[in-house]
Amino acid sequence: MNITNSEKLLFNQIREQRLKASEIFKTKAFRNWWRGIVDKYNESAHFVYELLQNADDVGATYVEIILSKKGMYFKHNGTIPFSISTEEEENNYGHINAITGVANSTKNDDSQKIGKFGLGFKAVFAYSKEPYIYDDKFSERLEQVAQG
Repeated sequence: MNITNSEKLLFNQIREQRLKASEIFKTKAFRNWWRGIVDKYNESAHFVYELLQNADDVGATYVEIILSKKGMYFKHNGTIPFSISTEEEENNYGHINAITGVANSTKNDDSQKIGKFGLGFKAVFAYSKEPYIYDDKFSERLEQVAQG
């Protein structure tokens, strides 16, 4: 399945917005705030719990964790693909928007989902400065934008 032209446009808009925001997180006034987000989930291997929670939230019944010299790979058979939206959409906020933003979640109105704060995935930044996400449509490297 290929990304549509409108999804490409949205993805590029979000990338530009996140790059602008990252400049703010690099300033002295905000870099400790970002560090606090990452440190909140800094306990040993907490990010694995966050990944398991996210897999469960998209209907996964199977996960596989592969450790190698090149890194760790976390795969699952979730049935809900990554989505993307405009930043203004409240009722259909995209997964790409949520994992690349702060304090926004796709789970706000779902009582069956645990995470609602838009912070959990950021736990991976305690262990990787550049995690990759893969989906049938999206394949992207994420970067930690600020360091404390």
